[in-house]
Amino acid sequence: MPKRETVAATSAGFALCAVALAAGQTAMSCFLTPGAAQNSGVVQDIGYTFTGLTAAIGYILWRWGRAERNSGQTITRSWLTKMLQAAVAIIPALLGCVYFCMAGEYAEQHARTFAVMPPLMYLLTIKRQNRKVSAQ
Repeated sequence: MPKRETVAATSAGFALCAVALAAGQTAMSCFLTPGAAQNSGVVQDIGYTFTGLTAAIGYILWRWGRAERNSGQTITRSWLTKMLQAAVAIIPALLGCVYFCMAGEYAEQHARTFAVMPPLMYLLTIKRQNRKVSAQ
């Protein structure tokens, strides 16, 4: 596939993740009401579960990106793959909003960290050039 189409698909996916980042932070600041749970063990366990799910999604995206590097995809398939990867990368932002609504002020910092993850996780899927430098 030509490089221009690959860059366009990758940029569109990253832009989608950046929009999710902005929407998640704005929603927590303006629209969502913090939950009433006060350092509850159940809420803390749910936070740990969300952290594990986020790590698993990151691993899956990393493996998906590695598998994709050697496949010759058509332009349409590349766009669909990148949009699907961006949609999967957005899941931690949704988990962060849910956690904020459950835990409230107690876990605001953790919930906002979840909302920051989509662009970072999407970067795991980006194909990087192998640069072999020969020692002379």
